[in-house]
Amino acid sequence: MAANIKSLIVDAQSSGFTVYALIRRESDQNFLDNSTGFFALTPSSYYISMTEDTILRGRYQLIESRSVWINGEYTIRAYRQVGGSPNPSADTGLSTDSFWISGDTIAELESPITSFNPVVVEAPPAIVTYNVQDLINTSFRLIGVIGPGTTTATSMDLSKALTTLNMMIDSWSADGLATRAYIPEGFILPSNVSSVTIGIGQTFNTTTPIEIISAFYRDLNNNDFPIEVIDRLKYDMYSDKITTPGHPQSISFDPGLTQQSINIGTIFIYPKTDSNTYTLYIQSLKNLSAFNNLSDPVTFPPHYIRALVYNLAIELSLIYPGLPPNIGLEKIAYDSLQIVERRNGKILTMFTDLPVSSGGYNIYSDSFGS
Repeated sequence: MAANIKSLIVDAQSSGFTVYALIRRESDQNFLDNSTGFFALTPSSYYISMTEDTILRGRYQLIESRSVWINGEYTIRAYRQVGGSPNPSADTGLSTDSFWISGDTIAELESPITSFNPVVVEAPPAIVTYNVQDLINTSFRLIGVIGPGTTTATSMDLSKALTTLNMMIDSWSADGLATRAYIPEGFILPSNVSSVTIGIGQTFNTTTPIEIISAFYRDLNNNDFPIEVIDRLKYDMYSDKITTPGHPQSISFDPGLTQQSINIGTIFIYPKTDSNTYTLYIQSLKNLSAFNNLSDPVTFPPHYIRALVYNLAIELSLIYPGLPPNIGLEKIAYDSLQIVERRNGKILTMFTDLPVSSGGYNIYSDSFGS
């Protein structure tokens, strides 16, 4: 089978550089051997020259067609050579990025990435299998913590990165837009209560939500009735909230103290429940699941992976002093998170109690309407 032509481009913004690149296949950590055109764990030559475009000065291109590349993720790291021979530890890093091969072809991007020193980054295939350690190692490679020929980070570095990753995911949860969907759940309401606790091991035994978005209750005849979600101030203004029982009309959610050994929230119910049986259904915003182990699978949708990898790389770069800033990396981190947030954006329905006229202003009658 003849190999396809694979073309990778880096914009260095300046002409006359000597530019080279290393390309690694992530599935087995093998590098492209410049002397043979095949991938090897320890190639005789890691460094592939990039040629400057004769018209678009400052753009450097690598064209490779000596062998068929198997499907999967690849990483390219481009350098500007400053000495007499390639030396990644001393040469200036221009860009690091991942791209994807499918059918010996680099996948097309929906829209080009325009940033300082970008490598053309290709979109991943629809299904990508990652575990946490894979994700962390990819982030480390982007910032140069893991160099050529190194399979994985040290156990200490991996432990730091796991903690950083979970903190980043928690902050995404609090932001709300990084959460893909609200979580629907239903619980039997106890009789004659004005509040119930919610959390692991509580009356409503589930993960404590960040916020309850909407609610309704269902009676024994399977009829559904809306419940208003109100703030605590409005709930506190009800004078008969614990004296007069009835069917639920509104609820107020208190997530509990900021610092708790066990995260427990409280749902206040108005009026307090009567002796009938009701099922309360809520839709809530919850924290994204944290990772416990490096071997945990990354079960996020595919468009999250890029955002996780690049934003984690930015977070980790702050932990390791002396790493040079990478504007291209920061741009991709920002853009990829924006894609996640746009995909998850909620459409708000607006209501008004004001009368609405069907016509415009009539200059003859000095009034609105037709």
